[in-house]
Amino acid sequence: MRTLVFAQRDINEDDLKKIEHLYLKALSNLKEKNQRLHDLYEEFEKDLDIIGCTAVEDCLQDDLSKIFNYF
Repeated sequence: MRTLVFAQRDINEDDLKKIEHLYLKALSNLKEKNQRLHDLYEEFEKDLDIIGCTAVEDCLQDDLSKIFNYF
């Protein structure tokens, strides 16, 4: 099962410029790009307000044939 959570937060123009600067800086660092992007996402995803969630059953698995054998 896959769970999706939807959240939001208001950001001001200064925060947006800071995020953009750090994002572009992370992209330009070939050795640590993935880690820097991960750190940026972690920082950006703090203090969010949850606005909804959903769950989806993932039926696209190797055992899918077992499910259809019951019908």
